[in-house]
Amino acid sequence: MEQYKVGDLIIDTKKLNVLLILESPHINEFIHQHPAAGEAACELTQFFTKQGYLAAFDNYLPIGCNIEQKKYVELGIMNCAHFPMNLAFYPCDLSADDKQKVEKLASFRDNLGQNLASEDWLIKLSQTEMFTDFAKRLNAVIQTPRDNPLIIIPCGFTATNFIELFKSKFQENSKQQDFRILDPLPHPTQSDWSEKITQISITEQTPKHLLP
Repeated sequence: MEQYKVGDLIIDTKKLNVLLILESPHINEFIHQHPAAGEAACELTQFFTKQGYLAAFDNYLPIGCNIEQKKYVELGIMNCAHFPMNLAFYPCDLSADDKQKVEKLASFRDNLGQNLASEDWLIKLSQTEMFTDFAKRLNAVIQTPRDNPLIIIPCGFTATNFIELFKSKFQENSKQQDFRILDPLPHPTQSDWSEKITQISITEQTPKHLLP
């Protein structure tokens, strides 16, 4: 499975101001070897530029590609899972052990990606290596000293469910560092993205100098 892993996109943790939480990599992310490299990620670029952020970004490039090309330190992206959670990504000749792992990833995606998860599913998630790894990565970023409070923005229901579980288990232990979790954005692949995104503004909670 390790050959399908895609890491987070954070150029410099100490200079990070805003962290987007997304779901998991897929084909474009695997090719580029960083999150948010597909067509839908262009929607995220345009969401931020329309609100007056990321002035130097190319509106026609996925937000992850903009960050990577410009070595942009203020904005980072973390996926909930390092491995694709979509069955369609994987080749058909997986070993039985890897196939079982992939099917488990897909079951969490199906149950966490459509709405806010039930308590039973959050309990199941809390017991997975996937969540333990996510919480460890996010906590490490939060604990890194920086000049500005870290702003965390989840995108989509999967990310929201991971963040809600993280808050319930770790936020009390993370209060020594200053961070804020904003209300979630819809995932840019949602069919009603265009409608919902026009009703969302982050400008009152995210000073413009944090994402110049």
